[in-house]
Amino acid sequence: MGIRWTKLLVNSTFSGMSAALGCTYGDILDNPKALECVAHIANECLAVVRALGVKPEPMQGVDVGILAFQNRQQMKKSFMLYQMAFSPHRALKASMLQDLEKGLHCEINTINGKVAEMGRKAGVATPVNDKVVEIVKTCEEDKLKPEMANLDFFVLPEVPEAPVEATAAKQVVTEGEGARPARIKIPNHKRIITCAITGSIHTPTMSEHLPITPDQNALDAANAGAAVVHIHARNPADGMPVADLKIFDDIINKIREKNKDLIICITTGGGAGMTVEQRASVIPRFKPELASCNLGSMNWSVFSLAEKFTEFKYPWEGAMMELPKGYVFQNTFSDLFKITSIMVENGTKPEFEVYDIGPPLQLRISPDGGPRQASCLSPVCYRNPRRYPIDPLRSRQPQHDSGSGLRPGQLPVVRHRRGAQRIPRLHSGTVFGKPRPRRHGGQPLREARRLGEE
Repeated sequence: MGIRWTKLLVNSTFSGMSAALGCTYGDILDNPKALECVAHIANECLAVVRALGVKPEPMQGVDVGILAFQNRQQMKKSFMLYQMAFSPHRALKASMLQDLEKGLHCEINTINGKVAEMGRKAGVATPVNDKVVEIVKTCEEDKLKPEMANLDFFVLPEVPEAPVEATAAKQVVTEGEGARPARIKIPNHKRIITCAITGSIHTPTMSEHLPITPDQNALDAANAGAAVVHIHARNPADGMPVADLKIFDDIINKIREKNKDLIICITTGGGAGMTVEQRASVIPRFKPELASCNLGSMNWSVFSLAEKFTEFKYPWEGAMMELPKGYVFQNTFSDLFKITSIMVENGTKPEFEVYDIGPPLQLRISPDGGPRQASCLSPVCYRNPRRYPIDPLRSRQPQHDSGSGLRPGQLPVVRHRRGAQRIPRLHSGTVFGKPRPRRHGGQPLREARRLGEE
């Protein structure tokens, strides 16, 4: 049933409008009103699906539910998805239009007509689908020609400009000259500290203090002094990173026994060769408040660390460090849409992890069915070898970003705010042993730590 509705959604949008307007898919993409009609057709279709309790199947790995919208901002984001999906097919004309051009009856009743029929049964209004059916049937009777002028027959439902939350948050200044919406002031004295207890990059040979067993992870997490703990799982026998749900369950239960107030952020990084579903399996199982979500495909390039050791405690360590030479950690747009949809379904907020300059742009075209439905954290991870070379002490980062450091850049990650005071926004990372003061960007480490304590 789900796959049929997915196919029906695709056909009712561009095929229905192509038949009604006598145009190619490219003509629809180039016409703002026609594209808005497409968005409304899909939105109506998805509303019917929800009312019937049917879950449509993903299309090419993408959840079609992301095309639903409640305001114009969300609708405009769906435009980008239509452009991406249908631009390769700009020259195509719908088969229904080809039937009309031959003087034949088309299958409008089984496409847009079916959406309208099921909408009536479910009590869901489908005015745009109804209008498509009306126009195409009139064309079948030779009382109308399929042409772009038929756009004038479409009276589209009103859509609010912005989410209610965003509108309510703005205070409008109506007095004096140049009245304009007041800027929302975000307190700059609030800090959220998160701690990654073990991660997946470090190996037992690197430090004897590496937490490996569930008991060690739980003890370190409960006593970390952070508001959020970022959880990875390891094989208790040899410390190898794993995605074993039983081990995660053991770690989480033991953390809760010691500290019930911690916010737990579970990794979805998974391991080499795992599917997105496998990586995200921790979300429906544990329904955490936060879960990590990696942006951008990447190569961890940790193979350079292997040269620092002549012997390893366990055979897997050297092999894992060499693996990134020929392995890419895949995080495509399809993966992003899928994993954030799973998060939304389970009430989990995404913690987007940014390891490069380009991946933040993914958030701009991510659908509201994914990350934009929930507030999120976006840690920028500096000092990852060959990834993010920016010095956080000397660069201007976006106004509301946060940062975490890798390796020597763990504690001194601070940021400028309006070019004035250097304010630590978020410190995270695993520090083994007693850190030694060292100079970083002209700022002693001890001073950066002092700022963090203040």
